Formats: sequence, structure tokens, C-alpha cells
Amino acid sequence: MARIGGAFPLALAQIIEGGGLMSLPGGGIFYPPPGQYLFTSGYTTVLEWWDPIQQQWRVYGPVGARSLQVTCDGYNMRIINASGIVTGANITNAGSGGVNGIGATATGVTVSFGAAPANGVAATGYAIVGGQINSTITITAGGSGYLVPPILLIDPPPAGGIQATAVCTISAGVINAVTVTNQGAGYLAAPNVTVIPQFAIYAGGPSGSFAAATVGIGGSSTASTGTPGGSVLPNNVGVGSGAVLTVNATLAGTGTLTGIVPVAAGVGYTGTTIPTITITGAGAAAATAIMSMSLSSITITNGGAGFGANPPIWSSSGGSLAKTNNNNALMMRQAFGGSTVGAGAITATTIDDPGFGFQTVPLIGAVQSGGAVYTTAATLTAVVGGINDVFILQPRINE
Repeated sequence: MARIGGAFPLALAQIIEGGGLMSLPGGGIFYPPPGQYLFTSGYTTVLEWWDPIQQQWRVYGPVGARSLQVTCDGYNMRIINASGIVTGANITNAGSGGVNGIGATATGVTVSFGAAPANGVAATGYAIVGGQINSTITITAGGSGYLVPPILLIDPPPAGGIQATAVCTISAGVINAVTVTNQGAGYLAAPNVTVIPQFAIYAGGPSGSFAAATVGIGGSSTASTGTPGGSVLPNNVGVGSGAVLTVNATLAGTGTLTGIVPVAAGVGYTGTTIPTITITGAGAAAATAIMSMSLSSITITNGGAGFGANPPIWSSSGGSLAKTNNNNALMMRQAFGGSTVGAGAITATTIDDPGFGFQTVPLIGAVQSGGAVYTTAATLTAVVGGINDVFILQPRINE
């Protein structure tokens, strides 16, 4: 299926024969041509896939020098250097008086991310008004026989909306409580909830790990030694059934801003150029940008005193403001590195890992290694934004 929004925009890159190291600047994007590849990420490059329901890019993986095999069609997979970009928005005032719907045409609400940074590109996005599910989900029937809490899958909203999520707890095999973890946005009517039972143990364990007929079968058991390779059939594992959960028919958030979805992440943002979000058409609605930045350098404001011969190490704080990014997948990673010392003071720093996903400028702290204690703490200031990163993309051949 071609990606919603148009065909592959560029000529096919000439990487098929050799493959190998490729570099992207912060915010840079590369669409692999159709084919099968071995992708190895750098510090900040991630592989993303196009979600046709929410119409946004989601992280497929990985980040932090890991590898995976992937099949690309030229449309629905991309590689992005996710540093120096906007990944979402944290709504600080939901406003009022808006028209329920998804996007500017339906709602009359516009979202802008301010001017582009120097030599960069401004982020863009759209608003969602109303259409949240109620914060309470009714347990119409608690079911029976659940060994662990089942997964709750809530139907998605129309394309471009935000899918709601929820979790549950059980008592004596019965669902006894449901917690809505995300009310979603853009629903036109209360969605259905599908309850998906889960195994309490691995059904294909090593031979002899389960006694005959001890892995329950929802009413009918079949003897099994638990040998790998299919001896324990999926329909022979009783994990519970019968639960019915009902979303309140009255949706929440009518007329208020319930979501902001980035369309373009922007390029070139730094800790001093985080964009201001301007919202019109929803009263006093307001939001702050959720960033993804990495450490580009460290400014030594004060080198401290009393550091011993063993060079001190340093690490960063999380630099986070919101709990999640827009796709709930870009996880923050702290930066760390070492330093050199002259006359007992830090004179230079080295970055071993630039970190990932900083939403604001993190704090930097230096710790003396080797057990010695410094007499005056060093003052180190982080400089964050987009950084250049290298990844590996090699053709994969099936033999």
C-alpha cells in the first residue's frame, strides 16, 4: 500500500549494490528504495513506519547501535535522525469553543510551530478537537479464568485521530478494575473494547517442563509434555474468557483541544530555539513543544578544583518535561562521557554517548573516579540540538 500523502518523492538512491555507511544531519530523512535490508542504527537514527490510522510516523526500531532486518516498499518506511526535531506537543490549556473534528478544515483550529531555526525547517502539525472516550470504562461482565490481566484493545478513531488505551487488573481470574491510560482524540462515537487473553506461562517450554494436562484448556485438556515445536497447541491453553467492557456512550472533551499531531518534525532545533506553539480557533488553548535533542557539546563554565589524577566522568540528567512523546516510542537516553584534568580542574570533556530524546537542556554532573573527592564541584553546561549521525544500510540476500 502506498503511503498516504503521495508516492516516493525522490529518485532511487544508488545504494543497492554496495550499501554501507550513510550519514544524516539532525532531522534528516532517508526513504530506502524497495528491497530487503539489514539496518543498523547510530546514536540517534531510527527506523519508522507510516501508521495509516493515526496518519503519523511511528518508531519501528531500533535506536542506539542495534540491528534488524527490514523489508521496505519505498513508501511506508523511512530512516530519520531524530535529533533537533519536534516529536509532539504537551497541551497545557485545552481551551474551549472549538468544533469537534480532526484537522484545520474540520475544526477551524490552526497550529503553528513558530519560525524555523537558522538554517533549519519549521515543524508543522494539526489539531484535534473533542472525541475523547470517557475516563471510566464499565465492566459489563468480568469474565472468568484469566491467569494474568488480558490486553485491552480499543478500536481506533477515524484516520488522523489518536487511539485510546486502557489496562485492567484481575482478582480470582475476573477483571475487577479498568484504568484508561489515554482517552484518545477524534472519536465520533464510543468505540468497542476487545479483551485479549494472555498466557501465564510459555506454552512451548522445554520438554518435560509441564506435566501432562496441567496447562489448562478452557474446558478441555490435552495431555502434553510441553515439548517445543507445537506439542502445546494455542487452543489448548486456558487463559480466560467472557469479559465484556463497555465505553461510556458520551464522549468527553467536546469543543476543547484534545490532541496535536506533528506532520513534519522540523530540522535544526536546539535547546535555545525550542519553538513556541500558536493555536487559533479554540479559545485560550495552549501547548508546548515536545522535543527530541541530543548533546552536541559541553561548555565548561567552571572546571572545579581538587580533581585527582583519575579523570572524572560525567553524565546528564534526563532533560524531560512530558512523560511520553507523540508516538509513545521515542525513549530518552542519558548522555555520558569523560574528561581531562589540569591542575586539579576539568579542562576538556569527551562525549562517549550524546544521549537521545532530550526535551529540554539537561543538567550535567561530573563525578571523580577512583574514589578521590574533589574540593570544588565543576560547572558544566550542556549544548543540545541536532547532531550528525551515521547508520548502516546493507542489502539482504535470501539464499
